[in-house]
Amino acid sequence: MHLLKRAACALSLALFATAAPAAPTLPLMGSVKMAVIPCQFSGTRMSNSDRLAYTIQVLKGVNVWNKFIGDVARIDMRVTRPVTLERSFDDTRANRVSATTIKNECSAKAGLDADTDVTFVITVPGYEVKGSPGWVVYRGTTGGAAALDSTKSNLSLGLGGVVHEIGHALRLNHTYGAANDLSAFQAPISYDDNSSVMGRNGGALTLHDRERLGLVPQGRIFQAGGQHASCRQEFRSGQGCTWEITLTDWNARKDNTHYVGARIPFDPRNPETYFLVEYASRPTSVGADEMSDPALRIYTLYESDMYFDDWNRIQMNHTSRPVRRNVLMKEWQNQHRSWRAIAALPLEDRSSFGAQFNAGQVRIEQIPHAPGATAEDKRTTTLRIRHFLPNLCMKDFVQRAAWPDDRACVTKARRDAIKAENEAAPDHTNADGSCKSGFMPRAFDPNRTCVSFDQSAVSSLETQADRDGNSPRLSDQAKGPMTCKGRLRWRGITPTDYVCVTEDRWIEVRNMNDLARRNTNADGTCKGDFVRRNAVRGDRTCVPPQMAELVKLENRNRRSGYLYGQ
Repeated sequence: MHLLKRAACALSLALFATAAPAAPTLPLMGSVKMAVIPCQFSGTRMSNSDRLAYTIQVLKGVNVWNKFIGDVARIDMRVTRPVTLERSFDDTRANRVSATTIKNECSAKAGLDADTDVTFVITVPGYEVKGSPGWVVYRGTTGGAAALDSTKSNLSLGLGGVVHEIGHALRLNHTYGAANDLSAFQAPISYDDNSSVMGRNGGALTLHDRERLGLVPQGRIFQAGGQHASCRQEFRSGQGCTWEITLTDWNARKDNTHYVGARIPFDPRNPETYFLVEYASRPTSVGADEMSDPALRIYTLYESDMYFDDWNRIQMNHTSRPVRRNVLMKEWQNQHRSWRAIAALPLEDRSSFGAQFNAGQVRIEQIPHAPGATAEDKRTTTLRIRHFLPNLCMKDFVQRAAWPDDRACVTKARRDAIKAENEAAPDHTNADGSCKSGFMPRAFDPNRTCVSFDQSAVSSLETQADRDGNSPRLSDQAKGPMTCKGRLRWRGITPTDYVCVTEDRWIEVRNMNDLARRNTNADGTCKGDFVRRNAVRGDRTCVPPQMAELVKLENRNRRSGYLYGQ
């Protein structure tokens, strides 16, 4: 009963704060409702055969996406009745009309309901295409079978283009390629990652896109940082930290326990800037079953306000606001590389963090496979990662240095206070080393420095946060797009459940899981008034109705729990 009261209270608060999403929320969960609108202009009607051909092509694109996301979500597509706009909306005439206006007018004519997550409007394909969070518009002056052939026009209704634009509707950005290895920060080229769906209409999703969509199980991306015990020991020697890890080919071994990637943060001014390493084969084309050989790819995640337009590489384009760039820095097809320094910080003023960044603070070595390795052996690869500054604190924070090996990150004022505590400690200590009345050994301090009870309590919280991975250390903050705010944590009903909840709520979920068996009949149906929780795909746990409603609201509002937004 106590759990039900708490659920009802949380439910009432969530109802007060709930707002309908304008586009699919990432990570994806459950059903994504997509409406396809055949929208024509008066005097330029589509034939029934053309409309059918266009619809089938979009359905093929949806099927490709459902193959990608089927473990966590599904796109449910429906086709509306054909609608007609006045000729004045035909943007091929003198007065150009924006794609947004076309989308809004066609949606209004089709009478779309508020539950529609993605609107896919087809006027006459071939002239222009626009994909944006929540919608896609194909429009133009040419139609018929030619619009389905990607060799006829870059803006046709080819399958690769359909899959690419649906990706934008699902909130994915372009995957950018670099003009050369070290220029990506200055000159990422739009569409130039040939094997990526969100690059040049390739057949695969990058690790970053899979992570944003919620497809990567928790714990399967290695997090490089100073919190690792082996790293702390090695770092004291001044040699940085080295990790040797095994990556598996995601497309060949989804159920394997190896890491599928590695995240290497390096910019204390921005925890969303990091290297993301993956080792994967890729479909040879969109929707194909045939796979390429696996390759090691190193991407850089950062924000930029400029890029080269693929259609005119001479001109540098500036965006109206910084956009998250997923830039392919290197692609290694062969199986042997020695130490390689990756690019320096993507910052205008690099000198503020010292020359060591420019010297290559991150190095990666791919260990060659043994002679005679089989194709199955080559589905995994071993990397040696060296990071010379793994214990970086975030900007405006410093290492506390309460004792020689103390690397907890605190404010500068807090470090000064710790220094004063250490200097005053002899006055608080008896001759036998015990603490005088009113003082106690500082929590976790191996030197048992005598401080006040309040000082020890503050130190305890700082140290515990450092050990739990919740400190202002760069490697603790750079945990990817689904990093939870504050002391929230992933609900974790399944390994891909990334809804952020409080510690108390996390405990409630586990308690309800333990009670599920007694709420379930022998045939698998729910007893009495209990209902399916349906928190994620495949969740058949029987819970009270209030709990099921709470889960729905948690899922709907999941975006609000993320530190960096999605």
